[in-house]
Amino acid sequence: LATAMRENELPEDRIDSHVKFWLVLKGHTWRHRHCEISKCALLTYQTCMQCKWHDMLAHPALLQHCTHQPHTPFTD
Repeated sequence: LATAMRENELPEDRIDSHVKFWLVLKGHTWRHRHCEISKCALLTYQTCMQCKWHDMLAHPALLQHCTHQPHTPFTD
């Protein structure tokens, strides 16, 4: 995915942010639990963030209203 993003000339900071987001989700402890609610919560979060990501790409003017906040890990 990162390769395709580079081929489409997305800024490197956006690519890095996207990759970090997926790595955090992939390694999150909730993902490896037997509890389906935890897994569902991560999927719901991922879906919301995916929608926001695509909205930002479709409407770059929205970026001026955002402030960069580092990802904070989910906790139990």
